[in-house]
Amino acid sequence: MFPVIRIRSSHAEAVEYLGTKAKFWFRDGEQQMLFKAEERGTGEDWAEKIACELCTLLGLPHVHYEMAYDLDQQRPGVVCASCAPPPLALAHGNQLLLALDPAYPAGAENRYRSGQPLAVARSELAHTLAATDSNSSRHLRRLSVARCLDRESGSAP
Repeated sequence: MFPVIRIRSSHAEAVEYLGTKAKFWFRDGEQQMLFKAEERGTGEDWAEKIACELCTLLGLPHVHYEMAYDLDQQRPGVVCASCAPPPLALAHGNQLLLALDPAYPAGAENRYRSGQPLAVARSELAHTLAATDSNSSRHLRRLSVARCLDRESGSAP
């Protein structure tokens, strides 16, 4: 039903370490792309594609996913374009929270428990985040903010 983009992990430019799935960045022409492998057999690849298509139908903003297959590693997955092309860089929710609150549990062994709301006031995050499950630190990484990089230093202000 959906086309499958064939990619090669041997063309990877960088490994993406954030999260639990095997991921890497590669280029498709001028576009920086992310391949997310489906190695667990849980169907997360097609679930992300279906969610993407539902968001399109509902008019909701979302990352656009395409089904993919890594020819080198013989594994399925999805690909998406970077949502923060240069000079932007992503600042993940847990990174922003750690910068605002040094007591924020940065390690995987320290997670906020269900029902502990986190109030964050910052120009990039003017929202109240509610941690709703025992694995909330992982979900906060998904909340990201695109920041403009300083052209000379290559870092976000």
